[in-house]
Amino acid sequence: MTPSTSHTKGQKPPLHFEILIRMKEADGLIIPPSAFLPAAERYGLIHRIDSWVICHTFALAK
Repeated sequence: MTPSTSHTKGQKPPLHFEILIRMKEADGLIIPPSAFLPAAERYGLIHRIDSWVICHTFALAK
């Protein structure tokens, strides 16, 4: 989770974060989001991934 840095010059930046995800194979190979998110969108699974990411992010932030 990283803070977003986009804001108007001279103004206090709003508190926003972005969550960057990757998928990890059993053998440790890292799969970039461009390799699995299009298929998730196409097959209607993107909302399940979104929910998983949000739940796990908040669990880690505790």
